Amino acid sequence: MIARDGAPAHESIEGDGTPPVGVPPPSGSTGRDGRPGWRPPEFALPTARLVAVVWTSTAFAGAAWTLVMLMRGATGWDLATGALGALVVGLGATTGLLAIRPWRPRPLDRWPAVWMGASGVRLLVTLGIGLLLYSATPSGTVHLWFSVAIAYAATLVGETRAYAAAMRPYIPGRTADPHPADRAR
Repeated sequence: MIARDGAPAHESIEGDGTPPVGVPPPSGSTGRDGRPGWRPPEFALPTARLVAVVWTSTAFAGAAWTLVMLMRGATGWDLATGALGALVVGLGATTGLLAIRPWRPRPLDRWPAVWMGASGVRLLVTLGIGLLLYSATPSGTVHLWFSVAIAYAATLVGETRAYAAAMRPYIPGRTADPHPADRAR
């Protein structure tokens, strides 16, 4: 491939003529921030870890809600809402996560927008499945919505922490010293 000035151009992964990360750019080129040749690093998110965090968070929230309902003396449908709420959120969060294909490497500056898209998909799928379950339930729907809300909050916190930990090493200007929460890992 030849650039406009006659010098050979670099091939990129996407084939758009931009140099891939780690390849020196042609002289005189600048990155998005104006520095010569700077490009954000490309990386994939740890898919297995994110899926594990989603299901661990929802299972924990579902178990906690079921325990609270047991302490209140609930039986039958009211007792099952904890597991159903966790299942609804787990399905929604997994769908949103897999929709963004986290195993595909993307530039650092593109991941936040992609993750927000996954959050939107998670919300819509969770709401859709929750409404279907709501319309099919005999009674006790307030318990179902509370269990969904608690599982959703737990999943959002867990997924955000895993996402931030995955991005932290690639942020320009970070020191080699890890965040205190990551030291134990």
